[in-house]
Amino acid sequence: MKAFVTELGSLKEQHRAVETHIGACEVINREKKSKFLMKQLQVEHAALEGTDEKECLEVIEELINRQVTWLIPLRLMCLLSLASGGLKPRAYQMLKTQYIQSYGYDYVITLNRLEDMGWLKEQVEKQPQVFRTATKRLKLIPRDVENYDLADPPDTAYVFGGAYCPLSCHLAQHAILNNGWKGIDDFCQQLSNDVFTFSQAASQRTTGASKGFTVVYFVGGCTFSEVNALRYIAKKNGIQIQIITTNLCNASSMLKDVVSYN
Repeated sequence: MKAFVTELGSLKEQHRAVETHIGACEVINREKKSKFLMKQLQVEHAALEGTDEKECLEVIEELINRQVTWLIPLRLMCLLSLASGGLKPRAYQMLKTQYIQSYGYDYVITLNRLEDMGWLKEQVEKQPQVFRTATKRLKLIPRDVENYDLADPPDTAYVFGGAYCPLSCHLAQHAILNNGWKGIDDFCQQLSNDVFTFSQAASQRTTGASKGFTVVYFVGGCTFSEVNALRYIAKKNGIQIQIITTNLCNASSMLKDVVSYN
């Protein structure tokens, strides 16, 4: 009896933990049953890979016309625009018009602000597509997404179901393991100025992954996926990575911040 009473506290903690996990499973299960979830994933994967643009636009248009939660089509529009270096003028005007008609003129300011930020814009002829260049140059898209092993992932793409390796984490990994930007200097030059600035100290260099401790600082915020990706890099290479950020966010929270300023 005494032993049972002693363990009572830990049993209560386990009971609370089980309740938390059951609650999380119920939320995930509801999301999985959503009839639009697979369509969202279809657009996300196609946008990252640069394929099936016509089908992506049709799905986004359907979501808008069905008036699903305003965040879903807007997030997909921004993703497709960022990954493609902007939307084709006709597609951009079409989606923008239909979005305003479905969700109201209050979102005119939001769409204009997203355009000013460069998240949702029209394509400009001969403008370099930075994201497409990055995915090819740095191999951010796994070759065999369908057979990607999430139980034993070969790279950081596991944080997005094997669809995409986060660019920020890939750059951090390269800098850590190669003592800087050697090997991708030319690509970093393309990202410089307003998008990306890099420098390399000439002294105090170490070799390989033996440096042991690295600080990765995100100014403006990072996602939980990027945190998990950096943890994977640290574990795989036997190093310590300290992650510091001004904010933790995701696509939904960022878009909500944009709308809140209306």
